[in-house]
Amino acid sequence: MKLSLLFGQIKYRMLLITLIVITMSLTIGFTIIIQFVTDIMLKENEKSTVEGFSKVETSIELLLSNTLAFSLSVQNMESVQEFIHNNELGEIEKVQGKKELIIQLDKMLASYDFMKAAIIFKHDGAIGGSSYHRTFFSNNRYHPFYSTKEYTEAIHNPGKIVWATQFPKVYFSQSAAKGALQSSDIFIAGIRSIEKKRNSKNFGDVLLVSLKESVLRQYYGQLSEEHSEIVMLDEQGRLFSGTNLDRFGEVPYYFDDIDKSTQLGSFEVSSNHERNQVVYYRLKTTGWWIIKTMPVSFYQQNVSIIKPIMILVAIGVAILIVVLYSIGLMIVTKPLNALLKVIRKVGKGDLMQKTNRNTGVYEIDVIGSAFNDMLDNIHSLMENSKMMEREKHKLELVALQNQIKPHFFYNTIVSIRWMATLSGADNVADALIVLIKLLRPVFSSQQFLWTVKEELQFIENYLHLMELRFGNQVEHVVEYGDAGHIEQVQSNRIPRFSLQPIIENCFEHAFIQNQQLFIRIALITDGDILTIAVSDDGAGMDPLLADDYNSKFSREIMASDEEGLSETHIGLINVNKRVKLAAGNESGLAIESTEGRGTRVIVKINHKKVQESVDHTKSR
Repeated sequence: MKLSLLFGQIKYRMLLITLIVITMSLTIGFTIIIQFVTDIMLKENEKSTVEGFSKVETSIELLLSNTLAFSLSVQNMESVQEFIHNNELGEIEKVQGKKELIIQLDKMLASYDFMKAAIIFKHDGAIGGSSYHRTFFSNNRYHPFYSTKEYTEAIHNPGKIVWATQFPKVYFSQSAAKGALQSSDIFIAGIRSIEKKRNSKNFGDVLLVSLKESVLRQYYGQLSEEHSEIVMLDEQGRLFSGTNLDRFGEVPYYFDDIDKSTQLGSFEVSSNHERNQVVYYRLKTTGWWIIKTMPVSFYQQNVSIIKPIMILVAIGVAILIVVLYSIGLMIVTKPLNALLKVIRKVGKGDLMQKTNRNTGVYEIDVIGSAFNDMLDNIHSLMENSKMMEREKHKLELVALQNQIKPHFFYNTIVSIRWMATLSGADNVADALIVLIKLLRPVFSSQQFLWTVKEELQFIENYLHLMELRFGNQVEHVVEYGDAGHIEQVQSNRIPRFSLQPIIENCFEHAFIQNQQLFIRIALITDGDILTIAVSDDGAGMDPLLADDYNSKFSREIMASDEEGLSETHIGLINVNKRVKLAAGNESGLAIESTEGRGTRVIVKINHKKVQESVDHTKSR
């Protein structure tokens, strides 16, 4: 049996579909399970990491407290006080004082093994300090440290320690940095003003003490795992501690995604086509951030260990389902084959066949009953089909007849035009040509909308006809608010014949015999709104009448608005209705008029809503 014929049978096709459904269901199920387990592992990692960060915070708080104690001890050292007041000493005494300062600072740094350096900045520019036998002495009032916000904050807040993390050692050293940035090159500094024993008034002298970056890393380093990275950021998100100090001072890509209103949390973010989990924790005292990043794929790899077991289970379940399903199919397909034999005979023209309505399978009995009913109704359906064909033929004849009417009308006008030409009535001939151009869009399409360009072409033909009638008494101009976007304005869709009744009113009510009439058509777009203003310098109208029109224009569509109006004024109401139907109730007409000075009719159309209605009609 050919493969195409084999799978053409319903029982084999259903079996194949069942296998596909089972495979897809198991695949989706296993994917959901893997994702679920991965999510659990991510949450557990967040929980354990946050707990670890909380313990690290306690250690760091103790470290900062000890740093404060260190700064107080340094401040009260006799050599520090002497250095602050050495302006009162001779040069020899100053040199001896610096030596004593270095000796005492080195002893203090040796006692506090977590400290890196202590440097004094005097208000007059004198700088002195030590960092494990590396001295810092200079006299530079223009040292950049004096212009930092940390220095300013320290001298204005006596007794408070200000933390700064973005000072590399080279910032204070006179020698240039060598090679890549090392942990020993970073100053995690606490800055405080120095209280003088001899004079309690502070003149801007500050003490800078620096922690070892490696000490901080020891606290949180025990939380690090394979493939993970833990760093510390300051309040602005700049990195100051971590395994990779090449990024010192940089703001990591994920910092903007941290919810700054919370102290802790986690989220997932992509970098270099890899999804990472970011767990963050903010220290209460300093506002520093401890952040751990871990690739999500690391957890997914751990979960993938159970994949072989899941595949074996899937194969076993699939085999069991196929066996049970095959037995069920044999029971169902037997009456289906009997039904198929009847259908084949009917297909050959034997309409007297009937199916068995008691096969024992409810669905097949329903199909058989419906099939029998179908055979009973075939004759009546055939008669109905013949009747519909006759009606369709009649409609086609009517359509052809309707197509003849415009052609007859055009041919008649063309004949009259030639008669006028032969009689020498050139103005009449020209008017008939313009009339043909006017009537062509009326009969050629029954669409509700067309473009602004098509509307203006129609108006040009109408005005040409009026100019033939009134001669040089009529002038008109079309203006665009933005000459650079004329094509864009002309491409907007509006209701057909929106401007013709307005132009017609200019001749019916504004035109004064033997006087010049100037008509201006101005178009401008502002966002979604297309504004078309038609103005004339004719007779104008009564302001009360203009207000009455505007009242009718501003209301929602109402049939009563046309009562008591002349035919031309009904045309304005009709235009207003069609504009609102096409562009919404915020669109429509408005009239501005002054008796004896002219009238201005403003048409506002939300062209975006018009285009949306066109797109919706096309998609149906």
